[in-house]
Amino acid sequence: MSRRATILAALTAAALPALLPGLAAAQDFAITNATVGTGDGSAPIEQGTVVVRAGKVVAAGAGVAVPAGMQSVDGTGKWVTPGLFSAVTDLGLWDVEGVPNSNDTEADKSPFNAALDVTPAINPASEHIAVSREGGVTRASVAPVNGDSIFAGQGALIDLRAGSDAVNLPRAFQFVQLGEAGAKLAGGSRVAAHVALRSALREARELAAAPTAARSSDALLTRADAAALAPVIDGRQPLYVGVERAADIRSVLRSRASFPS
Repeated sequence: MSRRATILAALTAAALPALLPGLAAAQDFAITNATVGTGDGSAPIEQGTVVVRAGKVVAAGAGVAVPAGMQSVDGTGKWVTPGLFSAVTDLGLWDVEGVPNSNDTEADKSPFNAALDVTPAINPASEHIAVSREGGVTRASVAPVNGDSIFAGQGALIDLRAGSDAVNLPRAFQFVQLGEAGAKLAGGSRVAAHVALRSALREARELAAAPTAARSSDALLTRADAAALAPVIDGRQPLYVGVERAADIRSVLRSRASFPS
């Protein structure tokens, strides 16, 4: 398989219903006369053909022939692209914006922050997942919204194909908000936000080193939150940092010297 076809292989049945209403569940089919975007930086292929066997793209190009007997659909006027990845979403965490009981994006009254995990709250039947799927989004990251702490909690990676289990990587990252938004949460300045981040990571490191040791009465984190940051300290979980400017990014990168994992 060519590199172009390999990249295009991210196209899955999850993204097909709008283009192939009768073939979305088929494993072998072809799309003809479509504008094909391969995702490798090259120009779109006009009048292109995409051939799918056993649910995987095996050929894509302007001169690709449809195998004899294979079902096909005319894609004139339509685009075929690799499945899109939507980053930092709240997909599956809410349904009706004006109905608080259907909204699990934020837990601002919870005593926990870093320990929060979106995984059990994600609803694979959410209409917003279905709408995004129709638009060509096949995967997404789902992140909680900050409550009253710079730490929002642990996000997940989801697959938008129809089914009962959307989560394919729970606790994929820990989300922390710095920059302007983090400054507001930490007391009014970026200085306070960075002190809060470093102090929290130190507490997590101390708890990981001595899990049964008594904790200081002025500890910044609950025991559960400190334990949730342990995977960040030892490099098992990425720390996803929200910022607004280049200087914020450089400041975060410099702080790695204190936490090399």
